[in-house]
Amino acid sequence: MERIGAVLKVPASYFYEADDLTAELLLTFHKLPKSAKVRTLEALKKGS
Repeated sequence: MERIGAVLKVPASYFYEADDLTAELLLTFHKLPKSAKVRTLEALKKGS
């Protein structure tokens, strides 16, 4: 799955996610630059 994910530019975890909303979240998060990922994760932890 890692190789397929790399070719398709999606995280391998995407292929295992049964919930469509969570899968979409994974794809969106994966496309963010690292700094935006950190800010997003911090905001989610705060409940924002």
